Amino acid sequence: MMSVPKVGIISFYGSENENLDWYWKGIAQAHKELREFLEKNHVDVVDSTQFFSKGVHTETELNKISRKFVNEHVEAILIETYNVPPKALFLHAVLSLPVHFALYGSFNPSLKSALGLMRSGQFIWENLRNKQAITSHRFWGVGKYMIQWIRGMSALYHLRNDTFVVFSAQTDAFSEAEYKFILDNLGGSISVVPISLVLEAAESISNKQAENFLTLLKEKGLLNFLKGKTVLKDELLHQIKFLLAVKKWVNSSRMEAINVIGFDQSACEVLREQVFNIGFLSTFLPFPVGVKDSKTSFPIVGEVDETLLFSTALLSKISYPVSAFSGAVNIADYHFFLVSSPWGAPAYYAGGSLEENNILSNINIERDCETYRDVTPGFEVSSGEMTTANLAKLPGGRYIMQIGEGWSREITPEMRQNIQWGKGWPRLAIDLGVRPYLLIQTLGSPFIALTMKRNANEIKAVCDQLQLPVMRLDSEAAVKEFRDHFRTGRVI
Repeated sequence: MMSVPKVGIISFYGSENENLDWYWKGIAQAHKELREFLEKNHVDVVDSTQFFSKGVHTETELNKISRKFVNEHVEAILIETYNVPPKALFLHAVLSLPVHFALYGSFNPSLKSALGLMRSGQFIWENLRNKQAITSHRFWGVGKYMIQWIRGMSALYHLRNDTFVVFSAQTDAFSEAEYKFILDNLGGSISVVPISLVLEAAESISNKQAENFLTLLKEKGLLNFLKGKTVLKDELLHQIKFLLAVKKWVNSSRMEAINVIGFDQSACEVLREQVFNIGFLSTFLPFPVGVKDSKTSFPIVGEVDETLLFSTALLSKISYPVSAFSGAVNIADYHFFLVSSPWGAPAYYAGGSLEENNILSNINIERDCETYRDVTPGFEVSSGEMTTANLAKLPGGRYIMQIGEGWSREITPEMRQNIQWGKGWPRLAIDLGVRPYLLIQTLGSPFIALTMKRNANEIKAVCDQLQLPVMRLDSEAAVKEFRDHFRTGRVI
């Protein structure tokens, strides 16, 4: 389960200045400034100086602190470079540290920190070729980007340790090649689950259990059942039984944490036959909406492929406890995209809050615009800062991450009256500052993932560690360059 990021700090002993009191005072002050900055920004710290006050200077001490980092579930490590570290011990540390690391140097003029930082970087560049070393970052002083990098590393840590779940009606046909990026880059666990398991479980959910859940929704403010065509109580109970069946399966599974649950094409077809709508899961599974039931705080996506699965999971980890909004681009106006989600979206986006009483009254239960047989929750996302991140697959087995920061815009009555496909689904209008006709030429998929606030630097930090190229969707120059290079085979 994610909470606040957790970082380890490690220092190395510098024997050449052993007898200089001012030198040790300078190190102590620089270390204090770093630790206080991290804690002020809500980062938990596991500090090696609690065990070795003047820094690590033997392999035995290094192994001890490395085990401590593992046992404490440290998600990233900062290596302090207030002096030039012993080369052999430093390189051994870089190879043995359990998670991604960055070098840190202080502005303090009494220290040889600039020298230490650059010399440490030189040791890495000249001697190591593993991905973790090559992609390491160097921080010169504390700042906002350090916290963003840490949040990105925390997200990557959990992506690697939590499970990707895919429900399917054809589990025997599962192909690892369809999830090559996740398996190769995350070493992640993908669990393919027969959809029949939750369908059978849904049959065992009583009307009383479903009615109790519906009563809870009503008490929290969900009252809008009569938008458009009339929705019958039995139809609501039918959807709730499926939701409760999935929730029961999640809570009884041995998975400690889940990145994302996806339903592949075969599972979606079976659910349509059974008149079940995934939208109820996306909106109400983590209910109460907050983190009181943290095991069910994850996104849901339908008709999934690995690019949307990864993009949605990544954004959800970065913006935890708020899961990402994912959906399909269905209208491109001169200024914006309208994105609608056929598989629903977290209730948070109905009002920008994790408090049920503030958001459930904004959700409507309507007929699904495609089948008219089942019912689905719908709402409109209010205006605010947003970030989109979309993994795109390119020829030759290559990938690129497409990132953009922008704004969700208010959906006006004029915009609303033109909506047919996607009517009744959760939807938002996003403006990335780039004309949509250009974005249509460069997006790797019509399905995109988004989250509130600006998180591009966190996403970029993850991509750097994965050696995954990035292109910006919020720059017309970058979009045009990508389009033109792709056409000539020079994209990456």
